[in-house]
Amino acid sequence: MPSGNYAVIFQSSYNSGLIDTAYPSKECPNGLGYGCQITDLQLVSLQNDTSLDNINIVALNLPTISGQVTDSNGIPLSYVNVSLYDSKGDYLRYVRTDSEGMYTVAATEQGEFYITFSASDFQLELYENIICIRECNINSGTAITLNINQNVQNINASLVKNATISGSVIEANTSTPILNSYVHVVDISGSLVEQIYLDANH
Repeated sequence: MPSGNYAVIFQSSYNSGLIDTAYPSKECPNGLGYGCQITDLQLVSLQNDTSLDNINIVALNLPTISGQVTDSNGIPLSYVNVSLYDSKGDYLRYVRTDSEGMYTVAATEQGEFYITFSASDFQLELYENIICIRECNINSGTAITLNINQNVQNINASLVKNATISGSVIEANTSTPILNSYVHVVDISGSLVEQIYLDANH
């Protein structure tokens, strides 16, 4: 390289759990011009016919949220979808809980985030302890504030099992089961809560 002043930036690989970091340890998410500006960085000066050693970078960890998901009896739930949303309520990514109900989800930068928990046969839940019908108003939840290199722990949830309605639909004159149709369940405001397709299994 010719002599001059340079920024040295580590570019993290996908799913590494690390954030792009400029020398010596400055967060630069998504690279120069996006997560940081050249005027914000510590530059290294290189002269002709010289070698700079020990230009070391301490790579920063992405901020993470972790916790455990159980049922109402405290039994850990595996394969729960834990979804991460940004401060505007836009979806970012999801992870699933392990066999002990544990999860860790990483954000791409610092800021405020929201979490939802969803699993088959359980009610959709928005942190903290807000039950949602079909979908959540994300910004009505409790915001979780993250800083770079931080892990916010104990963002836990206890999911409530869905109540169920069962029965059959038959034709009045022949008592023949009716198939290939839908049953709608609505709440007292008239909003659709569930739609069930009638086939040989229902």
